Amino acid sequence: MFGIVDYLSDDEKKKFSSSNTVYHYCSCDAFIKIISNREIWLTHSSFMNDYKELKYFDELVIATGLNKGRKKNLIKEYEKRIKSADLNSYIFCTSYGRDVLNNWVKYGDNGKGFAIGFNKESFNFTGDDKIPSIFDNPSLALSPVKYIDKNEQIFVENIINMFDKSIKAEKDSFHRNYTVMPGLVDELLLLRNFVKNKYFEDEQECRLLLHKDSAKGGYPTYKSVTGKLSYRARSDCIVPYYPIKLDSECFVKEIVIGPKNCSRVEDVRNFVSKYFSGNEIKVNHSDISYI
Repeated sequence: MFGIVDYLSDDEKKKFSSSNTVYHYCSCDAFIKIISNREIWLTHSSFMNDYKELKYFDELVIATGLNKGRKKNLIKEYEKRIKSADLNSYIFCTSYGRDVLNNWVKYGDNGKGFAIGFNKESFNFTGDDKIPSIFDNPSLALSPVKYIDKNEQIFVENIINMFDKSIKAEKDSFHRNYTVMPGLVDELLLLRNFVKNKYFEDEQECRLLLHKDSAKGGYPTYKSVTGKLSYRARSDCIVPYYPIKLDSECFVKEIVIGPKNCSRVEDVRNFVSKYFSGNEIKVNHSDISYI
C-alpha cells in the first residue's frame, strides 16, 4: 500500500517530521469551546474553504488516466466511486506552520484568534524520521497535504504507474482479476483527501482524517470518537461533523495568541491549565506585526 508521504519531496518530509507539534488556527469562540470541552470536531469534507476540495484531485486522476490501456478500467471504477466516497471523509485541519500570516487571516479570525499547538504523539504519531502513512490506520490518521500544480501531471501518473506495477508483480491484470481494482481505487480515494492546489501551499497543512471503514459498515471507535454524527450551524447551512474527545492531559503543548488578539498571556495560561494540566503549556504572542 502507498501513502501520501511516498510522494512528498525530501524538503516536505523534513518539514513535517521536524516538529512534534501541529497548530489549529481558530477564533476566540472556537478556542474556548475546544479547550473547555476538550474536544475537536472533524468536519465533512464537502464543507472545506476550497470549493474544489477533493474535486481537484479527481480532475487530475481522470485527465491523466483516460484511454491508457487497462488503466482506463481503473479510471472508470474511480469515477463510479467518487460520489459515495464524498460521504466517508471527515477532516480536522492543522498546520505545521506555527505563526503563519495567511492562516491567521483565513482561519484565525483575521488575527484576533488563537493557534492551538497539539502534540502529534497524542494522535499516536511522533515527529521522528518515520512519517506515518494514512494507510497505517485508514480509519483515522494524520498526514501532511501534498500541494501540486494543475499541470503537474507527473504526480498522478506516478501514482497510477505504482499501482500498475503492483498488479504486474502479482502477474495479473484488471481484466483477469477484477477484485484487485477496488482495493487500488480505495487507495486513490484516500489520497484525494490529502491533495490540494499549489495556491494553498503557504498553509503548510496537515489533516486528521476520519474515513469510513466500508467493510465494517460504519465509523470505528477510536479512543473517544463518539461514532455519532452531529451538526453545527453556519451562516448559510448546517454542517455535519464527528467530535473527538481530547482524553490525554498532554494533548495541548502550546498556545499562540493572534497578532490582533488582546488577551494577556497569564489569562490564557490560567484558562488552559484548568483543562490540560498534564504538562507545562507554552503561551506566547504571535511575532507578526499585523494590524
